[in-house]
Amino acid sequence: MSVLCTDKTGTLTEDHIKLMYYADILGERDVQVLRLAYLNAKGQSGWQNLLDEAIIHYYEQDQTNDDFPYQKLGETPFNFERRRLTVWLKNHAGNQLVTKGAFEEVLATCSQVRLADQIEPLTEVQKQNLVAVHDRLAQQGMRMLAVAYQDELAETASIDRVGNQGLIFAGFLGFLDPPKQSAISAIQQLQAHQVAVKILTGDSALTTQQVAQKVGIQNLAVTTGEMLETLTDAQVSELLTEQALFAKLAPLQKARLIRLLQA
Repeated sequence: MSVLCTDKTGTLTEDHIKLMYYADILGERDVQVLRLAYLNAKGQSGWQNLLDEAIIHYYEQDQTNDDFPYQKLGETPFNFERRRLTVWLKNHAGNQLVTKGAFEEVLATCSQVRLADQIEPLTEVQKQNLVAVHDRLAQQGMRMLAVAYQDELAETASIDRVGNQGLIFAGFLGFLDPPKQSAISAIQQLQAHQVAVKILTGDSALTTQQVAQKVGIQNLAVTTGEMLETLTDAQVSELLTEQALFAKLAPLQKARLIRLLQA
């Protein structure tokens, strides 16, 4: 064997995810962001992943479960193109659409931000500030998600249209998934036998770099799935000889990298 490709979550990490952080647009702890994330995780009807389970477990430990039952008006499930999950819920107080997912994809749906009880237009300066807050938290090794919402939508509205534009950016969620000690020693042994280790993951670039550094991968240059889409197979093959980290990948992009390595 000359190259080993590995996913990150559950392979290099413990796959024991804990919610560590729920914060507003300034990075300050905000229980309203946690509540919105809980409504999204609890309200979806699809497969609950470990992030959803961590949110639900954390919220139901400390909060009374008075947010349900909700009547669900609609849902747009997560996929690797949208990279976010949207639910539309209604209870006696009104209806609310909540989206959570990858930071860049959630931010792209927003035109406003919420700070305390104030709703303001999303400016370019605020976008830059949000990127700075996200990157600061991700550089601490946390896996980051963003949360956005919209209130009191007309029940005749299209969830696909409404969920893609005009949302209010609420804040961030940060999760920790510690590296496996066994992964660190395994990578050391592989490197000693001249086996190149490459990480192929759907997670963000910053989080991937943090985990790679902790398990002993030295080359921290990273290429994202979006960048791969602009490159020819020949260019990607050349990149594969130099780089070890590939992040924000869809499954077909992972398959492409494997195919080019095998060739």
